[in-house]
Amino acid sequence: MRHFVLIPAAVLILLLLVVFPPWGTSYSQSSRQVAVSNFPNVQRIEGEVTVAGLIRQAKLERRTDVIVTTVAREDVTDLIEAEPVSTDGFSQITVSLHGEARGAVGRDGSIGVILIPDEPSVQEMLNDYGIFHFPIEVQVGLVRKGPAQFNVQQRFDLGFGRYRVFLYNSTDRTADVNVFLYLTQ
Repeated sequence: MRHFVLIPAAVLILLLLVVFPPWGTSYSQSSRQVAVSNFPNVQRIEGEVTVAGLIRQAKLERRTDVIVTTVAREDVTDLIEAEPVSTDGFSQITVSLHGEARGAVGRDGSIGVILIPDEPSVQEMLNDYGIFHFPIEVQVGLVRKGPAQFNVQQRFDLGFGRYRVFLYNSTDRTADVNVFLYLTQ
């Protein structure tokens, strides 16, 4: 009975050695001619292609030393506007807000930054109805007689190529504010 198992196993091993020999084919390391097939005409690449310098995968935008007077979030016509930010080519943004209220806060409130897509229909909703469509918002609450310094950071997905930047301050003190916008892919 043992021979009936050993003979087929030996035949199988010999067959495998013939089909898949343990020795390989050796190729020389000399130059070889290579043919390159290009993509269809829609994606055709011609001529010399070079990449100079680093390919940026992140970018930091700063809006520093912004003086934000007392203005409620709901007063859209009085919001403090900082320089817009171009987000084209990036998929995420980390918004960092920090600063200091000038003097002791006498009334609880919030200091915040809102990014609104720079799109005509979105701006129309904001200007005509006071409605924030697709806002990216970061805010920090300040309490009466609490610390005047503040900081907050939050990450968001981006959906538009450019945003307008608005700030508000519902406390009773003017604030010196810095906004850092870190764009990543």
